[in-house]
Amino acid sequence: MIWVSVYGELDARAQKNLAKQIRDELAALPSLSGAELSSVLKDEIAIEVSENQLRKFGLTFSQVAAAVQKASLDLPAGSIRTEGGDILLRTKGQAYYGEDFKNLTLGTRPDGSRLMLSDVATINDGFEDRMSYTRFNGNPAAIIEVVSVDDQDALAISKEVKEYIEKRRTTLPDGAKIDTWGDLTHYLEGRLNMMLSNMFYGALLVFLILALFLDLKLAFWVMMGLPVCFLGTLMVMPMEPFNLTINLLTLFAFILVLGIVVDDAIVIGESSYNEIERKGHSVDNVIIGARRVAVPATFGVLTTVAAFLPTIMVTGTMSVIWKSIGMVVILCLLFSLVESKLILQPTLPICGTGQTGEETRFPGPNCASIKRWITLSITATGVLSPVVSTGATMYWQLLPGYSSLPGRCLPAGRCAGSFSPISRLIFCRSAWIWKPAPRKKIP
Repeated sequence: MIWVSVYGELDARAQKNLAKQIRDELAALPSLSGAELSSVLKDEIAIEVSENQLRKFGLTFSQVAAAVQKASLDLPAGSIRTEGGDILLRTKGQAYYGEDFKNLTLGTRPDGSRLMLSDVATINDGFEDRMSYTRFNGNPAAIIEVVSVDDQDALAISKEVKEYIEKRRTTLPDGAKIDTWGDLTHYLEGRLNMMLSNMFYGALLVFLILALFLDLKLAFWVMMGLPVCFLGTLMVMPMEPFNLTINLLTLFAFILVLGIVVDDAIVIGESSYNEIERKGHSVDNVIIGARRVAVPATFGVLTTVAAFLPTIMVTGTMSVIWKSIGMVVILCLLFSLVESKLILQPTLPICGTGQTGEETRFPGPNCASIKRWITLSITATGVLSPVVSTGATMYWQLLPGYSSLPGRCLPAGRCAGSFSPISRLIFCRSAWIWKPAPRKKIP
């Protein structure tokens, strides 16, 4: 997950001892499950027996080897039963360092003195004979890998490790340095920020468009479909049988499904709103409008769910990748159905739009400030003015009841001096650049 390098102007023994100490301190941190030391040479004890010394003391090589094997070992010595429990006894004679081997006894001399291994051999306490190629900033380095298990917070671990490194730098010996690298949470945090920013701007865009062309309250409740779907999915992810965590794969799935989770809510909300416009504001009209598109909206979501079902049936080594993506997408889509059928519909009756039978495509007092902000933003660019003019002309010609729409948001007197010509073309009935032709009555 994150790597720590111990490097600097140190000899191999001091560097390895310092790396072991830092590894043990990292493993003792509350949020860590363990740390592994790598890229260091293995310890090796070399015993070089002198032939002249063997002859001097009348020993053979096999006698020396047997004496080392017998003297350097740990032996169990039984147990003692007490009222508080059993006490295990064990003799600890295993030699681990060069000094321990030097003090091993090979035998007793005629004068009663002990013959030590150091009398007949040279003991070298060093490392295995191979080259070490690990470098960090041009210096030999020991690498510590901080690991985490599935249910641990990688971001919290990374933060705690970096805080420890900053404090540990002040207590390092002369010539020693320590630093972190390869922090994989960088990609996790980047993907998480991307998902949050995409969700924010997507929800904002949905809100602005629906608030402009439908109703402000309706736009809010449709926008709430995004957090409802995502929070619902996050709630059930750790449960059986899903057992999912927040990682790069699941965050990719959230970003993938971000653009389609509110489609059914938009369809149902627009249908109910259209029914209210035509027949008036009532609970029955909301139900009729929602019921008109309930089946196609539901099957539209279910077909997308069916497209991702094969991903959760994949087997083999790659199955964890496809199952993580597919399961998150399916859960988000199912929660979008719950939101559009059980949460959105009960809120639609409170989204008032006007009097019975009136065609109020731009509702009431809420759209003036929104349209003014959007109009001024578009006009300020200047580049999109021709495109907006053409699009607005086509829109007003195709929209029923277009000649009475702008007046419901702004008084006619404010159109003359408040907005630019492009703004008046889009929103004001008395636009001087373009005048709509009168509608023809069909007998």
